[in-house]
Amino acid sequence: MSETTFDYVGKLDGHKEAVTALTCGLDSNGKPLLVSGSRDRKVIIWSLNLESPQEVDDKDFLVGKPFKSLTGHNHFVSSLDLTSDSKYLVSGSWDKTARIWDLNTFKTTVILKGHEKDILSVKFTADGRGVLTGSIDKTLRKWDFNGKENTKVDGHSGWVSSISLVNRGDKNFFYAVGSWDQSVKFYDRNLNTKYSMDDHDYGVNSIASSEDGDYLFSAEKNGKIRVVKVEDDHGEVKSTIDLGKDLNAIAFHSNSFIAISCATSEGLVINEVNKSNKALYAPKFPGGSCHSLCWDQEGRYLFAGFADGTIRVIRYKGEDSK
Repeated sequence: MSETTFDYVGKLDGHKEAVTALTCGLDSNGKPLLVSGSRDRKVIIWSLNLESPQEVDDKDFLVGKPFKSLTGHNHFVSSLDLTSDSKYLVSGSWDKTARIWDLNTFKTTVILKGHEKDILSVKFTADGRGVLTGSIDKTLRKWDFNGKENTKVDGHSGWVSSISLVNRGDKNFFYAVGSWDQSVKFYDRNLNTKYSMDDHDYGVNSIASSEDGDYLFSAEKNGKIRVVKVEDDHGEVKSTIDLGKDLNAIAFHSNSFIAISCATSEGLVINEVNKSNKALYAPKFPGGSCHSLCWDQEGRYLFAGFADGTIRVIRYKGEDSK
């Protein structure tokens, strides 16, 4: 069994304020595609050079440059998601709107309007033909590609902060939705409630599902991560990780032994979750707090967005790395 290691690769510079959203897909050549959103109101599509970083001084490297900037939002960009074929992007913003972008033309195809307050989370539906949005207005909404609101769910008493697709195979999928009402609710494809886990101690800031849909990780703002075994009709908390620091985001690696947590005050922490829950990697980067995370499709690279506008890139090496 090979040792699990994490190595710092380099950074990406392009945003002027905190990087608050990241999403990853594959480009037309099968290489990692990274898109970022920021408090500077911009969305950036990156040209990456992960295998041959450019040295910028004796301590750091650049691993890419902005390829295209998408503008249109007039407030912070809070959330991003790509379709499975990476042809379309959805961005959510504190300007109360979400935008669907065609990545062939880099143009907005439709603006989703209807939320009364800031949008915190966006997610394409499992078939890629619709969009889910969650907001500070405490609603979860489903839209089609023409901008029509098809479903509105008022089942939360707090901000709807995070949406994750739980894919259990054989077309058996549903959605997990985290909220500041201290719950994670599970919805079917029509947004009918399947069940709810209401026993969190604090508002849920971020959630992430394992690739096989068997586990869900829910992060409370106060630093606790719950590891939940997901069933079709209930969820069972298997363990809890307490980082003791405010959490902004978590991202799940395809290796089920690893979860990623992001602490507001101290940056990035990578924790093992199925064995000892110990910290595997806790680098000290300049740039302040960490706000956003995503893994590339193959699970080789972790992208982490920081308060100073930089994106730091970590390479994973382990028994399942490709």
